Amino acid sequence: MRLKRILRGSTLQSQRQSMETSISIVVSCYNLAGFLGETLESVARQSWQDWECIIVNDGSTDATGRLAKGWTNRDKRFKYHYQENKGLPDARNAGIQRALGTYILPLDADDLLDKSFLAKAHAIISRNSHIKIVYSNTELFGAESGLWNEPFSMKELLRRNLIPASAMFRKSDWRSCGGYSTTMKGGFEDWDFWLSLLEKGGEVHKIEEALFKYRRRADSMAAGIDSQRNTQLRKQIVMNHLPLYLNALGDPLTLTLEMEDAKRRLALIQNSRSYKLGQGIARLFRMFTK
Repeated sequence: MRLKRILRGSTLQSQRQSMETSISIVVSCYNLAGFLGETLESVARQSWQDWECIIVNDGSTDATGRLAKGWTNRDKRFKYHYQENKGLPDARNAGIQRALGTYILPLDADDLLDKSFLAKAHAIISRNSHIKIVYSNTELFGAESGLWNEPFSMKELLRRNLIPASAMFRKSDWRSCGGYSTTMKGGFEDWDFWLSLLEKGGEVHKIEEALFKYRRRADSMAAGIDSQRNTQLRKQIVMNHLPLYLNALGDPLTLTLEMEDAKRRLALIQNSRSYKLGQGIARLFRMFTK
């Protein structure tokens, strides 16, 4: 009887281990069937083989479902989930919730991965617990071509997004920070999420190779030119991460007092005899040099 319990426990443990995988790629799709096949092909070509790919169909009305199911039949590492349309943050969260991997890599349904992306990103994040995000330089293709290789800076990340959608992070960190915020359905969901991951510290590592290919589509570029919407989304990001911004800018009351003090000092300088004399000399100099 005891031997049976031991064997049963051993079998359950081996089943759990066989279900585990190191990396879960989450591909969120909404009416991008025309690009999805190429994207999934870039996943299938990865040199790192220990992965699963969860295809989340966010209520598409095109051939996304049929195409995705074809890939699940072709390779069991591809998995399919359908949901009513809820927006990108919800779709990403749904895929990650189902993920078995220790590490997560989001991938939009029209972007591509270099075949070495998983291997190189995993080698970095798995060896350093302080690193929370690993990403690479980005090659732009499609309606616009180029290279996005700006250096990372936390200070600059507070001003604008520096990290592409496809960056590797731990599922445990996703869970700890609450996942992708559903307040960002209009855009900037990636920027908001990176700030959430880094709110309590952690490092970011950028691979100095273009291992991620970001497709620039004419329709998505046109949709991005809405300054009023962008302003509202930026305000939402600040509200979502107010402690981060206050820490970077300082206490508002202290800042106000410092500004008022600076204005008083400037007024004293401008009213001083030496300042007025200097201004007069400068005007004379400009008259003679015209």
